[in-house]
Amino acid sequence: MTYVIELTRRGLLSLVTRVAYADGVRDGSDFVAVRIIDFTFQPAILRINIGQSVLWTNGDDSPHRIDHDATPRFFRSQVLFPRDQYGHQFNVAGEFRYRCAIHPHMRGTIQVG
Repeated sequence: MTYVIELTRRGLLSLVTRVAYADGVRDGSDFVAVRIIDFTFQPAILRINIGQSVLWTNGDDSPHRIDHDATPRFFRSQVLFPRDQYGHQFNVAGEFRYRCAIHPHMRGTIQVG
C-alpha cells in the first residue's frame, strides 16, 4: 500500500491511498498492461502466454471493479478507484472473459496460450 500526500487548491494536505492489488502474482512477474480509459478496457482483447500477469490500471475518474465473467470466478478485484491497479497471474491456457461489476457494459477478454 502506498500513501501519497497531495496538496489541494486550498492549500490543505490530504492523504490519498493508492493500492496495487495482486491476486496470485509472484514477485518479478511479467506484467502486461490493460488500461481502463473512457469506460473501456484497452486493449479489449489481450493475448498472453501461460504464466504472464495482467495489470489493470484505472485511468478513469470513476471507480471500476474487474470481475471474471464465469462460474467459478478465477479472479475478482476490489473496487479500483482512479489510479488504482489490480494484477492477476494466468497459469492456465484458455479464454477468460471479464467485465466491470459496476458498469456491466464494459467487457474484455484475456486469451492465454
